[in-house]
Amino acid sequence: VRCKLDVGYNADWLMYPDDGGVRVLLTTEIITRNGGADYLARQFAALRSATYGPATVVRLFVQWRDVLRDDGDGHIALVNTTALANTLQVLEMASRVGLKVIVTGMQQRYREEQPRWLRGATDDIVIEHGIAFWHALSAAIAGRSSSSIARHIAAFDLQNEPNFRWTPPSSLLQCERVVGCLPPLNFTLPTRGTRRALCYDSVHNCNTQKSWTTWVHRRYGSAMAVPWPDWRSMSNDTWQSPLVPPEPRLLSTKPLTYRQRDYRDHLTDLRRQWALKLRHVAVNAWTATSSLPPPPITIGVLFAGENVHAYDGGVLDSYAVHLYPRGNGAPQRFFEMQLRSLPDDGRPVLIEECFPLNLAPNVTLTQLLDAYVRAAAVRNTTALVSQYFGDDVALLLEPVRSTYEKWNAVLAAYAASA
Repeated sequence: VRCKLDVGYNADWLMYPDDGGVRVLLTTEIITRNGGADYLARQFAALRSATYGPATVVRLFVQWRDVLRDDGDGHIALVNTTALANTLQVLEMASRVGLKVIVTGMQQRYREEQPRWLRGATDDIVIEHGIAFWHALSAAIAGRSSSSIARHIAAFDLQNEPNFRWTPPSSLLQCERVVGCLPPLNFTLPTRGTRRALCYDSVHNCNTQKSWTTWVHRRYGSAMAVPWPDWRSMSNDTWQSPLVPPEPRLLSTKPLTYRQRDYRDHLTDLRRQWALKLRHVAVNAWTATSSLPPPPITIGVLFAGENVHAYDGGVLDSYAVHLYPRGNGAPQRFFEMQLRSLPDDGRPVLIEECFPLNLAPNVTLTQLLDAYVRAAAVRNTTALVSQYFGDDVALLLEPVRSTYEKWNAVLAAYAASA
């Protein structure tokens, strides 16, 4: 028996008419604009209307600057009390109409506007700011237990698609922290002024050579104990020097070498330790402030098996995956493969992003929804969260506009069904 999934929307692509043009702004930033509060209230009300189901879940992205100050030399993370108050106001607006909120943190929308402390920052500085971010945000939301905010948090998503790269940069200054940037003109009308890409991923291992060397030393203790066949003759001088990460596997069918396998395990450990530190501070800040149970902790990932493996064994309370069609036929098999690659430990699964991007021409939108719903049955899946561009569809370019309207109609009919 297939259980009914909650239907929700990502509200991070909201198109706000700004100074006569159209800009895509991060949700909590819009409230600082002239008329922004009224605009957001209209969007949340629209999501609760029959046009969108009504939706029961909304996913909101919170930028670094929505919680922390941009200034400072990077060694001290300072809370931006004004911006944090604005963020709470947005969350309250969503909860007031009955939406449950997935709070996705530590985002940087525009590469050109990244905080000063983030440029050239070491991995340690980034994690220190992440700890300060989630301590401040979690405690602030928990402090609103008497209002509707704390009771309407569906999950804390520590960060969208955190990136732990295989190949490190040659130096910290050459390490680009803000990646995964998409051109907004694929979706929206041309804007006045600079046309900037929207970014979604963040790199966390710019000091990979240092962490890799430390990992190998801790694991093997001496050069003689390292089992890599190509390093059997490693000298003590080489052992004492910073170790260069191995080349990435070029073909997925080619087995990993011993050194590549160790390096993969090293990246898995980096992911796990990063997530544990943020989980710890978010949960503790909440329980120190509120008697309500803390929200489930999750992390949105694009490739389920590869990235979630680091977070099993109690790091996360639920698994959040981003599933899009691959454009090469029936998507159900691909969706099921992704969901089956998750740990089968009974934890709930959230399809945190979905949309008919790259949908094969012979697959209808109704068939796509059925593929999502059927695939969801292979794991304890609770919700299907699509994309929301705003209530003014005239701001969308074709063919996205017609696809968006038709897909919303299919989702709304499913959400309204018994």
